[in-house]
Amino acid sequence: MPFSSEILVQIVSFAFIVIVVFLALRAFMLWYWRIGEMVNALKEINKNIKLIVKEQTPKLLTETNTVANSKSVTTEHFNEPLEL
Repeated sequence: MPFSSEILVQIVSFAFIVIVVFLALRAFMLWYWRIGEMVNALKEINKNIKLIVKEQTPKLLTETNTVANSKSVTTEHFNEPLEL
């Protein structure tokens, strides 16, 4: 017994609705996953920056004290007026 056109239209409509709902849910899940990956990457970057700062802080303090105690650093050129 062949399908009537009404049943065929219902099957195609149902399949179309299922596909659209699937694609919408898939897009949402991928978007949500991508946001989670970005958050994880940013947390990893923050952790690495903190490690770099911890390692560089003593070296920077030593270099700053050396420059501040140096007699070759002057501020004379900052006292001149700016020419426009």
